[in-house]
Amino acid sequence: VLNKTISVLGEDPILTIIDGNESGTVLGITANGTKIVGFTVRNGVDGIFLDSIRKTIIRNCTVSDNLMHGIYLFNSCFNNITNSAIWHNGWQGGGRGIRLDMSSNGNAIMNSVISENQVALALDFGSSSNLISRNRLEDNYYGLVARPGADSNRIYSNNR
Repeated sequence: VLNKTISVLGEDPILTIIDGNESGTVLGITANGTKIVGFTVRNGVDGIFLDSIRKTIIRNCTVSDNLMHGIYLFNSCFNNITNSAIWHNGWQGGGRGIRLDMSSNGNAIMNSVISENQVALALDFGSSSNLISRNRLEDNYYGLVARPGADSNRIYSNNR
């Protein structure tokens, strides 16, 4: 669990791997303003879990082979997920590649590939005013799922 604001910079997602050994959340973040750049995060129940935080950056990461969610934002606002690959997550119990839940508002998900997940991207329960742009959503069982109260999201220029 990262509970202090830090920048964690990997050399390269192919070479720098955090493996959860299928035993819970691989990387839990509870501090505002954390930066995660250049890692592979894999083989957990949830890959990266942001819990009630703001202004975290996830960039140039690969998040794969997690039982439930690749990246899970819970009540987390104004975070950025960019230039990442989120694939093969959520095949145990209907998880998601990326899940925004419980009023996760004002987040940006851009320039990423989200593929081979049970659900590519879910906007759940009150997650509003998010930007989802210039992503490739491919080979997922479901693409984008929006639940009641997920209003005013800007979704454009994906799958181009």
